[in-house]
Amino acid sequence: MLYITAWAPIHLANMRKTWFWKPDVPEVSALDVWQKTCQYLYWPRLHDDTVFRAALAAGTGSRDFFGIAYGKHDTHYVGFSFGEAVALVLDGTLLVIDPHAASAYAEAQRATADMVQPTAAAPAVFPVSGSDTAGIREPSSAAYRPTGSSAPPTAKRRFYGTINLDPVMAKMQFANLVEEVVSQFSTQVGVQVKIAIEIQAESLTGFSEKLQRDVRENCHVLHFQQAEFEEGA
Repeated sequence: MLYITAWAPIHLANMRKTWFWKPDVPEVSALDVWQKTCQYLYWPRLHDDTVFRAALAAGTGSRDFFGIAYGKHDTHYVGFSFGEAVALVLDGTLLVIDPHAASAYAEAQRATADMVQPTAAAPAVFPVSGSDTAGIREPSSAAYRPTGSSAPPTAKRRFYGTINLDPVMAKMQFANLVEEVVSQFSTQVGVQVKIAIEIQAESLTGFSEKLQRDVRENCHVLHFQQAEFEEGA
């Protein structure tokens, strides 16, 4: 049997359209799709889950194939992304959304954001001094600045924030954090964003050798700058 070692996202989208996406079910679990490709002989036989992950990742940067999210509460997608290349975690929370449903959801989000955005107040106008006509002009900021008013505030150039995540809900919380906070900066031109993650774990009985070995290997693969086990006090 020949196994597929490279798979384009169009094939992944077509398979979902044929077998999964329905008018009343616009999203499907990515993990469920992968598991079914391992079970059904008449479906494409991928070499391993790396091929499946690569097809997913390749499709996230386009609006032609699918949208993604890390869960759904009522009608709200958690960690929703459509048309933006993102790093993916293949587990039971990852949803792959029909592109038409994802586009409609993205437009609804944009419309909601436009509605809540405050409208700038109209500038004040004053009669032209010494004139009986109805002519009006906008005052200069210097001429009409109230006595004793301070200079305009200095522009804020840096942001720093910290947050504690629940270790069980961390994946969903981090997806929300990226959507609600990080994306506010990353979508701006000329803004550099840095994200640093600190993980601390303590065991009263000590960590097993296998756990230490697995964690060190995973941290190495994920390019941790620092990852050490140490003796407790």
